[in-house]
Amino acid sequence: MHKIVALCFVGWVASTSAIMVQDYATAETAPSGLDWSYVHYYKGSSAVAVDAYWTLTAAHVADDAGTGALSIDGTIYNQQEIVYHDVADLALVRYDKALPGHYSLYTGALLPQGNDPKLSVLMVGYGTIGSVFSTFWTDNGSGRGTQRWGSQEIDETAIKRYKVGDHYTENSGFWMDFDLGNTDHEAGTGSGDSGGGTFYNEDGTWKLAGINTLRAGYGGGDYNSTFAVSMPDYSGWVLETIPESETISLIGLSTVGLFLARTKRRRKLKLVGRSLFAIRRGNLCDTFCTLEERKADHRRLAVTNYLSGLEQAITTTLLPFWSKVHFGYKELDKMFWNHMQVAYERRTIRKELIKSAMKKRVINGFDTFLALIMK
Repeated sequence: MHKIVALCFVGWVASTSAIMVQDYATAETAPSGLDWSYVHYYKGSSAVAVDAYWTLTAAHVADDAGTGALSIDGTIYNQQEIVYHDVADLALVRYDKALPGHYSLYTGALLPQGNDPKLSVLMVGYGTIGSVFSTFWTDNGSGRGTQRWGSQEIDETAIKRYKVGDHYTENSGFWMDFDLGNTDHEAGTGSGDSGGGTFYNEDGTWKLAGINTLRAGYGGGDYNSTFAVSMPDYSGWVLETIPESETISLIGLSTVGLFLARTKRRRKLKLVGRSLFAIRRGNLCDTFCTLEERKADHRRLAVTNYLSGLEQAITTTLLPFWSKVHFGYKELDKMFWNHMQVAYERRTIRKELIKSAMKKRVINGFDTFLALIMK
């Protein structure tokens, strides 16, 4: 990845050729606790193993030219299938034999709760190197193909829409801002780090939290933040797309096995040598989104969150309150009409009693009158 591991001196600035060798030694040596051997060099960029037979990478990497074969400890793993996400810049790649190992997916919260600190993460990739400054980095274009790591922290979540080939992708993810004072081995991303992983240590286990796809900057080759597609938002798609290992083993036996592996899900299948998007000469990490574009994304996300919050408030507060008011109104209405019914029945009975009494008096009077006449 774009190793921008640097010595953190106050006011220190590095030229392109002045990054300290020990910083490279740190970046190019496996980080403590994290087994980085399941992050692979794929089509000149990066990919992360997420299952025995599958790697996860950026769609704009998977659609590049090349066989997609991996060389791991002298063994060649041949690409068999690419499955692209319908909307996001993600692609799953299946291989012909079981990979040495893989990572679990992180599905927890990305932002701190209450007074909790921001999530500290590690980024791993095979991208280029460059120079670091206090709040940004540059890319000199060299060093691609060497595995490196660096540290970061998740600053904010976002919905980022950007173009991949001739298609627009819409990605739920998070931004990691560059600041030498944030972490011990603060890092940004270089060309070729697309498809690499951002990892979080959850209760002692390193899990894949995001796939790095994009970087933002001021223009002129200065970058200040990295965007990763969020695994908490797409883990369902990954797990739904990848069949059980027992099912995968059937693929090598017969076409029946291949049928069984595909019947449980609908997906876009692309075999070796074919691409979903147009082939491009460079990676998306060679470009960047401006700060104004990022601010616009932030405003759109704020509006989306506001509308979502409003909908939730209406659903959880206003609708129950209205239901109670409506129920109370119906009860009062029922009580009123019950009262009116009772009052009507009482008036009817009273009228009947009055009529009966008057009839009795008339009859008694008439009988008295006849008695007088008979005398």
